[in-house]
Order: sequence, then structure tokens, then C-alpha cells
Amino acid sequence: MRKRCLYLLLAATGLCLGFALAGCSGTPAGSGDGGGGQTPETPGMTEQVTDYMLDEERRYTGTLVDGQPSGEGVLEWVLTDCVYTGEFENGVYNGEGKFEWKSLGDTLEGTFENGAPVYGTYTYANTMHYTGEFNEAWAFHGQGTFDWNTYNADGSVAAYGWLYEGEFRNGSPAGCVGKTTFNQQGTGSGIYWFEGEMSGFPEVKRNQQGKGKIVFDDGSWYEGEVYYTQDGQWLRYGEGVQNFFNTTFTGASAGGSAADKIYCYVGSFDALTYSWMYGNGVMCFSDVSGQPTGYIKGTWNGLIRVGPYTAEWSDEVLPESWRGTQELSYTDTYSALFDGYMEMYGDTDMSDKLLMLGDSQFSREMFSQAEELFAEEFDAVNIAIGGTTSDWWEAKLDELVLSEPEYILVHVGGNDIRVGDSLAGAIADTKALMDGLSRKYPDAKLYYVSGIVGVFDYEQGFAQDEIAVNDAMKAYAQEGGYTYLDVFSVLYGETQTSIYEEGYGYLQPQYFVDDLHLTAAGYELWGEAIKSALLQSLE
Repeated sequence: MRKRCLYLLLAATGLCLGFALAGCSGTPAGSGDGGGGQTPETPGMTEQVTDYMLDEERRYTGTLVDGQPSGEGVLEWVLTDCVYTGEFENGVYNGEGKFEWKSLGDTLEGTFENGAPVYGTYTYANTMHYTGEFNEAWAFHGQGTFDWNTYNADGSVAAYGWLYEGEFRNGSPAGCVGKTTFNQQGTGSGIYWFEGEMSGFPEVKRNQQGKGKIVFDDGSWYEGEVYYTQDGQWLRYGEGVQNFFNTTFTGASAGGSAADKIYCYVGSFDALTYSWMYGNGVMCFSDVSGQPTGYIKGTWNGLIRVGPYTAEWSDEVLPESWRGTQELSYTDTYSALFDGYMEMYGDTDMSDKLLMLGDSQFSREMFSQAEELFAEEFDAVNIAIGGTTSDWWEAKLDELVLSEPEYILVHVGGNDIRVGDSLAGAIADTKALMDGLSRKYPDAKLYYVSGIVGVFDYEQGFAQDEIAVNDAMKAYAQEGGYTYLDVFSVLYGETQTSIYEEGYGYLQPQYFVDDLHLTAAGYELWGEAIKSALLQSLE
């Protein structure tokens, strides 16, 4: 539908300006040669005329000097129903004026020089409009803005569209650099704006680095360098800022205090390698009101500090409000969160509880609706920690001081592949974790939730190994004393996309907020599938 509208718009543009060039522009008066029109009886005189026929088509009301429109006047084309109201000089449009193509409902209002517009606003009948510079051929040329919003009579927005601000050449932004705002309403998630080279009207050139803003379903947003891929994906790539203040991430998620929030991350991103923060950067923390409490600088892989800050340091790296605040010590995020959960639930009677443990797909920051989803049938306790692997959880079993729960849901294995473990190693470690949980909690009903395979995993070549981990854990379920919940397949469907998996169908990218983690809709679908499979296993 969007492309159809654009084609109609382009057609209307050509039609309107074609009318202007063919029938309503140029020199309005005959050049003193009679031109088939009436000639003032006294040459050299200034006259005020009304409904004066310059020729058989053009009717003029206003000032004539030496038989040509000059000063203020109104020129009408009686055959093509066009009207120009404004200033003339020596028979041409010169000064401020307004064209109206009444049969089309379009107008052009602005400044004219020597018979052509140089700057003004072209408004279509549907109220979309261009404001900017024109060339002698009356085409959009130079700096300008094209607004795809449509407006009500009172100026309020009737329907939101795109906005392009930048350069035009001969009526098109193709090959020009400008800023395209895709979301003028400023609500919801997705790409908000991108600044880069255009390939058409208003298509953005693919396979290029530019700048932009992306908003995610979890309430976070990114602003900085963006790579627009050949297949139409917007990736965080280069230097930028990710704001987390409106999310559920606590400071402890990135090595700070659990009493704080992660306010933002400022630094490097490389979504071609890892879909989140990657490289040198600074994690900035605040209290719940947004007041700065400090920062941690380092080399990051997601929310995990994997090394020191290696780039040249300056306080100018920090957002202005954080300059002068204290640099905080980094706490091992995984262990800090784990210890916090042990302290929180260590004295809890778990005998009627559903324990959730695993990686970020299961964590309360991402799967925030889990406890509510399971509430009617199960009392869930979620201790999943983003970024963790199966061998990390296996090493923590001795420190897992919680009493035996009634049910245990485990979601791990995908990160083992993503951090570089071999397929054989990932399978062995995941099996060892399930064996360890079976020994530690022999009376609990133990479940392995199949690992999610995202768009990112296909792009990075991880997908087939992750599917192989799922297949191996499904085959090992009876021997390992657990139930395998085969639910990752719900994220595939019949709607054709660029990713097809034999036996499952097409991966549906709309369920992924960042090509790896799920959107709210994705979690609703996946979560309901987990719940249904869990209940079915108990029948």
C-alpha cells in the first residue's frame, strides 16, 4: 500500500508541475506583440484593469505597466482553471505569490524570480507538501522538506506519514543525503529516523552506514550510527547511545548496584558480530528518578564487562550530567545477580514453586510477563540471568541454596554456541547441567525448554548448531530424567520470509525485538506455548 501511494504521489507531482510548465508558468503577458489579446490604448501608461483578457486563455486583474502585468495582480487561465495571485514585474512572476491548480486542488506559494519559483511550499490536494528550493524548471531542487503527513482543516494531523529533510535534485532526492523520519508520531517501536543517502522518492539507499534512532519493545532506544543492510535491516553499528531508563534493567545487570537503574550505555556497537553493545563504552547508572549515581567504563559484550576501556579516555565521552560523578567498581554481574537471588529466595519454601533458570530469554528483564503468565497454575520464581551458559550454571549448583521446587524450567544452550563453544562441547555441558539438577533435586519435575533460534543466529551461522543442541537434548530427555518442551518452532510459520527451515517453515522476524530477543508479541506466543506444553505433560 505504501509503494502504491508513493507512485500515485509521484504521478501527481508530475501532473501538477506539468500543468504549471505547460499552461500556467512562464511569461504571463504577450510581449507587446498583440498576442491575440487586448492592448492598452495609451502605451507607457500604468493602468488598473479588471478581467482583462491578455489573450484568448488568460484573464488578468491588477496593474498593467506598458501593457504587461506589474505589481500586485491576479492571473487566471480560463481553460486549465489555474490562478496566480501575487507580484509581477515586467510581465513575469517576481516577488511573493501563490499558484492554485483548482482542478487538482494543489497550490504553490512562495517567492518567484524571473517567472519561476525559487523558494516556497507546494501543497497537494491531500495536504502532503514540499517546502524548499526550486529550479527554473519548477522542480524541487536544493534544500527542502517533503512531509507525507496529511492534515485536517484545523492543522491537526489526519494521518501520519514520513518526513524527508535534505537535498533534492531535479525533483528527486535520489543520490542526495538527507534525514528521513519514518515515525513522525513518535510512538511505538521500530526505526524512527535515518540520515544517509537516498535512492529514490523516498527510498533510502541500502547497504550503507548512516545515523539513526531505533526504539525497542522493551522501552529502550538507540541513537547513533546505524547500518542499513542490503535486505532492509537497521543495525546498531558504530558509535551510539542506548538508553535503558524505561526498562526493567537494574544496575546489577551491568555490574553496578541493584538499587540503581542502568540509565544508558555510551560507546561502541557491532551488530554484525553481536546484536547488542560490543566494544569500548561506558555504562551510566542513575537512581529511580534519573539522577546520575556514577558510571563504569570498559570493553563490553552486551551487559558484561569483558575487559578494560582501551580507547583514549576523556570526560567528554560521558553524557553531560555524568561528568564529575564517580567511577564505580565493576561487580561480576552474573555472580552478583545470582547471589542476590539466593539472598532473596534462600528462606522461601519452594515445595509448591516453579523455578525458572537460564539465560536472557528467560530472565525477568526480558520475559517480564512470565510470573503473571504462569500465575494461575504455577507460582513462578525466576532466577534466570542474561548472558549465562550451561557450564556457568553447572558450576553454580553447589551455591544453589534454594530448597527443592515442585517444577524446574531450564532454558540454556544457545549462548554456549554464541560464545564460541563447539557443538559437542555445548551438548555435553547442557546435558551435564540437567544431570546435575536431577541429582540435586531428585523429586522435582524437570523440564528443558528448547532454545530459541533468532534471526541473528541465522545471520551469524549459529542456527544449525543451536538446532542440533535442541535435537540432542530432545533425544537425551528420557535418559536424563527430564521432559523436553519443543516450543521454539512456534516462532516459524507459513508467511514467507528470507529464512526457511526444513520441517518448521519460515522464521517470523516480527517476533524479535533485536533479531535475537523476543518482542512482547513473541513472548506472548512463546510463553503460551511453554505453558500449554507444561500442562499437557502433567495430564
